[in-house]
Amino acid sequence: MAVLACLVLIAYSPGEPRTHGETNNPPNIVILFVDDMGWADLGFQQEKFITPNIDHLKKEGIWFSDARITTPTCSPSRASLLTGRHAAALQVVRHIPTYDMNNGFDRNGVASREFHVRDGDPVSMPSRNWLPLEEKTYAEVLADLGYCNVFMGKWHLGGPDYYPLRQGFDEQHFMCNWGSPVRYYPPYFTRWDEHPFPGDSTAIYLTDSITAEAVRFIENYERDGPFQLSVYYYTVHAPIQGRLDLVRRYRETGMTETEA
Repeated sequence: MAVLACLVLIAYSPGEPRTHGETNNPPNIVILFVDDMGWADLGFQQEKFITPNIDHLKKEGIWFSDARITTPTCSPSRASLLTGRHAAALQVVRHIPTYDMNNGFDRNGVASREFHVRDGDPVSMPSRNWLPLEEKTYAEVLADLGYCNVFMGKWHLGGPDYYPLRQGFDEQHFMCNWGSPVRYYPPYFTRWDEHPFPGDSTAIYLTDSITAEAVRFIENYERDGPFQLSVYYYTVHAPIQGRLDLVRRYRETGMTETEA
């Protein structure tokens, strides 16, 4: 079964200590969403895995070991996180099959109709091909509170008419219609829309490329008011392709190819 991991980082701007109920110094928020991560694939869960940064976040934060999601698949988990609503209520109960031309998708992965039905589904339950614009996202709520909202990474909730810029975000990066890359080294996607991927001209691992862009945004942020940065990684969704130097390091410790 797939597992999805979400880290929420909250950082207050420098200044006077905050008191209970104080609202004039709102925090910056960073949300890291990892797709299809195993339930025990981190260093603090198994010592054979080397994840010092995530381990540090866990040590200094709060670990919700019994958190639940409505469905452990791509599109429904994103829709629920963004809106706070159950996937069944949103009628986004399966991943959006952007590759399926028989269900109304064109060669660029853009849907021409709102619902699809999956072959073999015993109840033939329709599932939406996009997140409706009338659904209110956390970005729209935060925008009303003066936040600058930025999205980076995997959306998988509809084509350009339903992208983050239409859902309360001020910026969007690493956007495409597809739910997974062709490879994690450039060119990441052989099919994409009008939003090019930074890093496609150099041999940089996709996860690192997204992370570097997120770090640049944080370090260079100079706008008035706080920011909310959503980083929805394509990793570790298929295709299974680790960063070459890290795979080599793990193999040298005696791990099998599957483990590394």
